[in-house]
Amino acid sequence: MRGRVLNYGIIGLFAVLLGFAIWQAQFLRFNYDFEAFFPQDDEVLDFYNFFRQQFEPDDNFVIVALPSPAGSVFDTTFLQRIDRLTHRLDSSVPYVLEAQSITTLKRPIIAAGTVLELPAVHLHNAEKLRKDSIKLASDPRVVDRLLSGDLQSVAIVLKTEKRLSLQDAYAMRDSIYTAVEEGQFKQVRYAGRSFYQSVLADKAKEEFIFYTALSAAIVFIILILLFKKFWGVFIALMSVLTSMGLFIGFLALIGRELDPMSNLFPILMIIVGISDVIHIMSKYIDEQNKGIGRKRAIQVTIREVGLATFLTSATTAIGFASLLTSNILPIRTFGATAAAGVFIAYGSIITLTPALISLFEVHNIIRTKRKRSFWDSLMQRFFWFSYRQQRAIWVGAIVFIGICILGISQVSTDTHLSNSFPRHDKVRADFQFLETDFGGVRNMEFAILPQDSLTMNNHAVLLATATLEEQLQTYPSLSSPISPATVYRTLHQASKGDNPAYYTVPDDASTFTRLQRYAARAPASAMNVLQSEDGKYGRLTMKFTDVGSDSSKALRKDITAWIGQNIDTSLVQFEITGTALLFDKNSDYVRDSMISGLGLAFLIVSLLMALLFRNWKMVVISLIPNIIPLLVSGALIGYLGIELDAATSIIFAIAFGIAVDDTIHFLSKFKLELNKGQKIVHAIRTTFRESGKAITLTTIILFFGFMILISSSYPPTFYVGLLISITLLSALIADLLLIPVLIYTFMGKDKPN
Repeated sequence: MRGRVLNYGIIGLFAVLLGFAIWQAQFLRFNYDFEAFFPQDDEVLDFYNFFRQQFEPDDNFVIVALPSPAGSVFDTTFLQRIDRLTHRLDSSVPYVLEAQSITTLKRPIIAAGTVLELPAVHLHNAEKLRKDSIKLASDPRVVDRLLSGDLQSVAIVLKTEKRLSLQDAYAMRDSIYTAVEEGQFKQVRYAGRSFYQSVLADKAKEEFIFYTALSAAIVFIILILLFKKFWGVFIALMSVLTSMGLFIGFLALIGRELDPMSNLFPILMIIVGISDVIHIMSKYIDEQNKGIGRKRAIQVTIREVGLATFLTSATTAIGFASLLTSNILPIRTFGATAAAGVFIAYGSIITLTPALISLFEVHNIIRTKRKRSFWDSLMQRFFWFSYRQQRAIWVGAIVFIGICILGISQVSTDTHLSNSFPRHDKVRADFQFLETDFGGVRNMEFAILPQDSLTMNNHAVLLATATLEEQLQTYPSLSSPISPATVYRTLHQASKGDNPAYYTVPDDASTFTRLQRYAARAPASAMNVLQSEDGKYGRLTMKFTDVGSDSSKALRKDITAWIGQNIDTSLVQFEITGTALLFDKNSDYVRDSMISGLGLAFLIVSLLMALLFRNWKMVVISLIPNIIPLLVSGALIGYLGIELDAATSIIFAIAFGIAVDDTIHFLSKFKLELNKGQKIVHAIRTTFRESGKAITLTTIILFFGFMILISSSYPPTFYVGLLISITLLSALIADLLLIPVLIYTFMGKDKPN
C-alpha cells in the first residue's frame, strides 16, 4: 500500500512539473544569427571586429532584385515603377537608412571647377535612356550591383541599420513585402543578412514544431507494433513525452533561443528517452515472466538496468559535451543543451517509468508469447553465427574498415553558403539567382593599411590600391571592386567629359592634386564608407560567388602571394577580412574541434568503462566496436560527397554518444551473468536473449526516429538523419557480431550446450 501511494505521488509530481513546463514553453523564442557561427577567440575575428569599428558592417544590406517583364530593364514604364518603389522603400520601410537603384543613381560631371550631379538614367526620355543604357551596361560600378549581367533585372539595394534584432528584421521584411506587392511586381528575388535571419527563423520554428509532432507519431506507431497493449503504449509514450516536455520547459526557463540546429532536439530527446524506456520495460517484463512479483521485479529492474541506463546517458551526454571543444558558439551551445537534456530525460524516465509500470501486471503491458518466440529465435541466430564464424567476422571487419578508411580519405571541407538554405525553397532559389545574375551575395573585403605616417589620401597609396583592383578583376569569381581609388577614378572620368577611358587613378601628381580638391567636397557619409575619418584605414570591397570554402581559401592565398610580389608593402598593406572569410575559416575549426572533441570523449568514456568493469580487456572490448560507427560516418560523408560543415560535424558526436549505449547494455548484462557464476559462452548466450533484444529494439526505433529527418529541407539536417540512421545500424551489427568475437579473443571461451 505504501509503495502504491509513493508511486501515485511520483506520478502527481511529474504531472505538476509537466504542466509548469508546458506553461513555460510559450516563452520559447526562435532566432537565426549568422554571426553566431563565426569562430570565437580568433585573431581573424579580432581584426574583423576592429575593422568594423572603423567602417560599417559588410552585411547591413537587403537586395530586392526585380526582372523586367519587357526583357531589358531599359524600358521607361518599368524604370518609372522601379523609381517609385525605390523612393517608397527609402522613405517608409523601418530600419532602412537608404535605398538605391539605377533610377536614383547620379553621374558626376566636372565643369568650370564645379562637380555637377546628373541623373544616370532619364526616365521620361526614351532617346536619352538608350544612350544611358550603353554607358551603364559597361560601368563596373553598376553591373552586378544595380544591374544584372544580362541587363534583364534591376536591383534595389537597401542599406539597413546595424545588427537588427529578429523582431526588427520581421518588421522590415513585412514592410518590404507590402511595398513590392502593392507595386505589383512579380518574381521578385530577395537577399541580405536581415532578410535571411527572418526567413530562416520562420523555417526553424516550423521544423521544430513539425519534428516534435512527427517524432512522437513515429514512436507511437512503433510502440503499438511492439506492445500491442494500450497500457504498454501509454506508459512508454507518457514517459518519453514527459521528459520531452520537461526539456522544452527547461529551454524556456533558461532563456535558450532556438535556431536551425534546434530542429534536432525533439528527435534526440524522444529517441534517447525511448531507449531508456525500452530497456526498463523489457527488463521488468522479463522479470515478471519469471514469476517474480511486481515490487521485486521493479527492484531488480532498477538494480540491473538503472546503472546501465545511467552510464548510457552519461556516455551520450559526453558525446554531446565533446562539442564544447568547438570554436563555434552555436555548436557549443547545442552540445551543452543536448547533454543537459539527456540527463533530464534519464532523471524523469528512471523515476516515472517504474512508478507507472509497477501499477500493472505484465499481461496488461504487452502480448508476450509471439514476440518472445520471435526475438528468442533471432537472438539465437546471432549468437550461433558469432560463435561459429569468428574468422569470417574478423576478416569482414578488417575489409570493412579498409573500405571506410578509403571513403574518409575523400571527405571534403569545401563548404558552400548555399547549403545553409532549405532545398526547393524560394530563399535558396533567390540566392542562386543572385549568384548567377548579380555576381553573388557575399562580400570579400580588404583592409587598406597605409604604413608609417601615410594616409588614404596619398597618391602612391591610391595607385597601389588601383593596381590591386586591376588584378582582382582578373578573377572570374570576383566582381569589380569599390575602394577610395574608385572615388578618384570616378572624378577623373568626370573631369574628362564622362569618358570611360579615363576611369583610372591619374599617374601624374598635378592631376591627382586637382582631383583631391574635388574629393574633399564629397559627402562625408559617402567617403566614410570607404575610408576612416582620419584617413588611416581604407576599405576595398567586392562581391564574389559561392565558390566553396576550399576554393575561396586558394583564391585568398593566390591574391596574398600576388600582393607580396607586386605591391610595396612598406608603403601600404592589404589585409583580407569580412564575414565571408570568417565563414570559410569554420571549415578548419570544424575539423580540428571535431578531432579534439572526439579524442576527449573517447578518453572520458574509457575512464567510465574502466570504473565500471575494472578490467582493461573489457575496456578494449567496449571501445573497438564503437570506432566502427565513426568510420562509417566518415566514409559515408566521403563517398556521398557531403560537405563537412559546422552542422554536419555534430554527426560524429551524436553517433558516438548514442552508439556506445548499446555496448554498455550488452557488456553490463554480460558482466552480471559472469558474476552469477555463468561461464563466458553461456553468459553471452543469456546476454543475447535478454539485452540483445532490447538493444535491437532501441536501434530500430532510433533508426526510424532519425530517418524522419530526411524529410527536412535543410541539407545539414537531411544528412544528419541519413548518416546517423545508417551509422546506428552499423553500431548494432558491430555490437552483436564483433563484441562476442572480441570476448572470445581476449577472455577465452568454453563449449555451449
